[in-house]
Amino acid sequence: MFHKSVYGNVLSFWMIVGCVVPRISMAQSPQITYFPETVVTQEEGRDLITIEEQTKAVLDRLGHDLSVKGLGYRDVVVSNVFLKDTRDFQAMNAIYRTYFDIDAPTRATVQVDLLDPKALIQISAVAAAGPKKIIIPANLKSPELPYSWGISVGNTLFISGATSRSPETYQPVPGDVGTQTRRVLGNIGLILDEAGMDFSDLVSCKVFLDDTRDFQAMNAAYIEFMPVDDP
Repeated sequence: MFHKSVYGNVLSFWMIVGCVVPRISMAQSPQITYFPETVVTQEEGRDLITIEEQTKAVLDRLGHDLSVKGLGYRDVVVSNVFLKDTRDFQAMNAIYRTYFDIDAPTRATVQVDLLDPKALIQISAVAAAGPKKIIIPANLKSPELPYSWGISVGNTLFISGATSRSPETYQPVPGDVGTQTRRVLGNIGLILDEAGMDFSDLVSCKVFLDDTRDFQAMNAAYIEFMPVDDP
C-alpha cells in the first residue's frame, strides 16, 4: 500500500498513518526502542545502485542495530518505508518479505524525495520486546502484503498506515477528502475494535494530505470519530 507525502510526490490517496494506542490497564507497558531513518548507498566501497541491493543493505543494518539492543527482527512492530520511486514497490517487497515473512510489523510506505540523491529507500523502525498479538480484523480484507494491520504489545497497539479502501475488497474508495477521511477512519475503527479498543484510546495519529486546501474538510470528517480529548 502506498501513501503520498505532504513533502513528496503526489500518489493516489489521502492517508492516515501510524496510530499508537496505550490502553490504561493492568497490562505492562512494553519497553519501546526507536531506530532512526537508515539509508545505505555503499557497501565495502561499492555503490549500491538497485532497489534490491539497497533494501537488503538497509534491513541488514537494521538487523545489526537490533542485535546491539538485544532484539531481533521478530521484535519489530513498526516499519516506515520511504521510497524514491513507486516503481520500486514490488521489487522492494520481494526483498522485504525475506526478512518479515511471518507476523510482519505494521508498516507505512511513502514516496518522498530523499535527501541523499543516491538513495532509493530509507527505513525507520520501532521495536518492542515481549509477547505480541497480531490484530486481524474479521471485517477488513488483508492487503496480502508483508505487514500486519495491527500489533498489540502489552498495553500498546500499533496500527499500519491506511488509505481509503473498501474493507470488503481492499479496492480504492474514491471521492472527496471527506469521503476518504471517513473510510480511512472507519477501517482504523475496525482494527481498534478487534483489539478491544476505540477512538478514545488513540494518542497519536499522523495525517498526510495531498492538498492543503482540503485541511478544513478533512478536519470536519475527522472530528466525527474523535472524542473531546483529541489525540
